[in-house]
Amino acid sequence: MRVAFTGAILLLAGWHSVAYSDAGTEAEPTLVLVANPRVTFKTLSIGEVRRLFLGIPVTKDGERLIPLRNYSSPLLKQVFLQKIIFMSERNYERQLMHRTFRFGNSRSEILNDTDSVVQALEKTVNGVSYMWSSDAAKIGHFQIIGVAWSKSAQ
Repeated sequence: MRVAFTGAILLLAGWHSVAYSDAGTEAEPTLVLVANPRVTFKTLSIGEVRRLFLGIPVTKDGERLIPLRNYSSPLLKQVFLQKIIFMSERNYERQLMHRTFRFGNSRSEILNDTDSVVQALEKTVNGVSYMWSSDAAKIGHFQIIGVAWSKSAQ
């Protein structure tokens, strides 16, 4: 029993290190909120971000924000769902569907690669998305409006 338990711990530890290698080259992965450089606001609270991505209208400086879901990697998607939305993917999609039918909200765009996120943010002045800080640093021309999650802040 003890050997099996130790083996399970080692297996999970190995998965943990492999999973975080997907988060860029950083030793400590950090999920940042990014926006078009022309936005007039400088920050969003985590509550505002959560409401925005749950389909609840969020307005900053008189402009309605547009959520852009970045599903460019499985780990990024999981961190977003667990640390920002606090829901499983199934419950999150159910919640969005409910708001779509009940209030007539449009569903947020899903972007499956970093290039699509970059293009969407460039053409959507009030667009807000998230990405690893290492990716944001490589791209360089977006405004970082907050840190959504950091492994070291757990």
